[in-house]
Amino acid sequence: MLEKTGMKQSSKYLIALTGVISSGKSICAKFIEENSYKVIYYDEINRELLKQKQIIEEIVQKLGDEIIEGSKINKKLLAKTIFSDKTKRNILTDIMHPKIIKEAYKIIKETDTDRPIFLEIPLLFQTLRLHESLNIRFNEIWAISSNKENRIERLMKRDNISKNEAILRIESNFSDDYIKRNSDIYIINDKTIEELKKSIIYELNRLEKRYSYFVQRHKEAD
Repeated sequence: MLEKTGMKQSSKYLIALTGVISSGKSICAKFIEENSYKVIYYDEINRELLKQKQIIEEIVQKLGDEIIEGSKINKKLLAKTIFSDKTKRNILTDIMHPKIIKEAYKIIKETDTDRPIFLEIPLLFQTLRLHESLNIRFNEIWAISSNKENRIERLMKRDNISKNEAILRIESNFSDDYIKRNSDIYIINDKTIEELKKSIIYELNRLEKRYSYFVQRHKEAD
């Protein structure tokens, strides 16, 4: 957010889409994409990077080989390791996030669009300063939320984990209150998918007005 982070605007209008774990970020991102906006998915970038031999070796060197299955990283074992050990979680963040952000920056540079670009970023607030240092400055931050019980249920079903594991993962992130206070747009996903889509459409319509003003300011500055 410009007012809260002191970030400067660039020629492209960038929106970070984030939120607490299992809040429905990916559903929102896909729906935004269906409405003709470019969306960059950090989880997809991460999955591709984790296939690279050099990165696998770096992670194993720092976290140990118990996360390896064959020649690949077992993502379930990796998740179990990092969510039960904050130090290891921070080590993985330090390894992966600069690489993910640099890839995202390349995609932004290569994207030819006359509309805002969304970036779906699970760990946005942990990496805001890193984003800025790597030349990604957000014009807006959108956050998706949902009540804790809904998130626990979704997470257990999605990742086939116990309730205790789900709670551990939820509590490893910033609090919902912190995310709400530091976001421009805050969307609650506690009803039906259709209600969620209505909320997204409402915010996209409001966004177009802000973006038109942004474009006009840039034209006047040129």
